[in-house]
Amino acid sequence: MIETARYRIERFEDHGWHITALSEPTTWPVVYVSTEPDPRALNFSHLEPLPWKDHGVLTIRLSQSMRHYVHLHHGDHIETFSDRIVPLEGGINFRDLGGYRNPQGQMVRWGTLYRSGKLSGLTSRDQAYIRQLGIQVVCDLRSAHELQTDPTPPDLAPSLAHLPLKLRETSSVPGHLDQETAQALLRESYEAFPTSLESYTAFFRTLLNNESGAVLFHCTAGKDRTGVTAALLLWALDIPWDIIVEDFLISNQFSAQLATLVATQDKTVGPTHPLWPMARAYPENLRAAIHVILNEYGNLDRFFTYGLGLDNDWKDALQHKYLVS
Repeated sequence: MIETARYRIERFEDHGWHITALSEPTTWPVVYVSTEPDPRALNFSHLEPLPWKDHGVLTIRLSQSMRHYVHLHHGDHIETFSDRIVPLEGGINFRDLGGYRNPQGQMVRWGTLYRSGKLSGLTSRDQAYIRQLGIQVVCDLRSAHELQTDPTPPDLAPSLAHLPLKLRETSSVPGHLDQETAQALLRESYEAFPTSLESYTAFFRTLLNNESGAVLFHCTAGKDRTGVTAALLLWALDIPWDIIVEDFLISNQFSAQLATLVATQDKTVGPTHPLWPMARAYPENLRAAIHVILNEYGNLDRFFTYGLGLDNDWKDALQHKYLVS
């Protein structure tokens, strides 16, 4: 569910969206549905507007084989909505970063930045669905061993970039793990991620050089390496920290699924299991990763400019590509 100051947008698998006006608007927006995420690319004269019914509640029935976007046309501006979590049969934590707004009123473009866990479990139907998303490059943040063990299906995108992020540097793991120790080990990995300067440089240059289409980045769970990467990307787009944390915590909706990745031989992993913290997203871990950057560079701008060596206009260029007013 997405809720704005004026509308509540609820997604139902079999019936599309229910859009409810939370108050009586001065003028009812004209509602369109399309497979195009960017309203700037739409010719609205070719679309059939959908009527409001029952005091502002609209139900839309849609095909499940394509991704759709709802556009509320207010005359002077357009609001666009879609699923944040992309419905897949064999995907893990696959979602869209679109729809988040910064204090300047700019919104992350839907259908251009996707994050996910590993892709090796995608069904043939999932793969067909993803191929029609227009993804141009898949950025794999995993190690070479993970990539070989769980390879990405071929032809999901024209290009695959292997950009491994460093994990915890200590080589020994205690023979007996409890949740506190597991959390401490996970924290060490978060503190190691920002030291992967070569991979992060390549990632942001990939985003800046992307001429058209979407970019997908992922690790194994889509929670830790992907979570820190998403946080840095959203920060670069001026998205407020509380929204960045909100996006980070969505991974906890997949904890039961993620638990099977950290304890492959134990199917009874639950909240009391020693490895349960490995299946959860903790804001304090995300803050620990950011603090490593702040301690080294003083602020995040200096990390991008001096740590990653990006050009002086990198931020304006990135926001021009991935934000819409």
